[in-house]
Amino acid sequence: MSRDWLLYLDDLIDSAEKLQRYLAGRTFESFSTDDVLFDAVLFNLAVIGEAAKNVPEEARASVPQADWTGPARMRDLIAHHYFAVDRRIVWEAATLHAPGLLDHAKLLRVRFDPDDSSFRLASASCTRRPWNSSKRATATSRIGCTRAASRPSTT
Repeated sequence: MSRDWLLYLDDLIDSAEKLQRYLAGRTFESFSTDDVLFDAVLFNLAVIGEAAKNVPEEARASVPQADWTGPARMRDLIAHHYFAVDRRIVWEAATLHAPGLLDHAKLLRVRFDPDDSSFRLASASCTRRPWNSSKRATATSRIGCTRAASRPSTT
C-alpha cells in the first residue's frame, strides 16, 4: 500500500518540531551527556531523513533552496553507520539545519494542500541551510509558518 507523500511531509514537520522542543534551552554539553535525549534526537533525524526521501521531485523542485539530500544522507548514516555517528554533527543537524528544513516543509504543506487550515503562512521566502555544513548560516530569512492545531493521526 502506497502512502500519500503529504503524510511523510507531516512526519517531517512533526519530528522537526519535536527537535525544537527537545533542544530548547539546551547546550551542546548538556545534549551530549544525555543519552536518552541523544537517542530521541537521532530517531527524529532518521524520521526526517526518511520522510525527505519520500517527497516527490516535483515538490522538492518547488523549493529549490531547501536541502533535501542532507537529511536523507543523515538518515542513512544513522541507520547503517550508527557506530560512526558524531555527536557534534548530530547537534548541528538538529539545531542548525532541521529548523530551516521545517520552514521549507511547512511552505510545501501550504503550497500542495492549501485547503489544510492547520497551517498559516506569513511569508514565502526562505534560505537554504545545507546539512553538510559545519558553519551556521548567516542569512536566515525565515518562513513565518505556524501550525494552528495538531493534525489527527491517520491510521
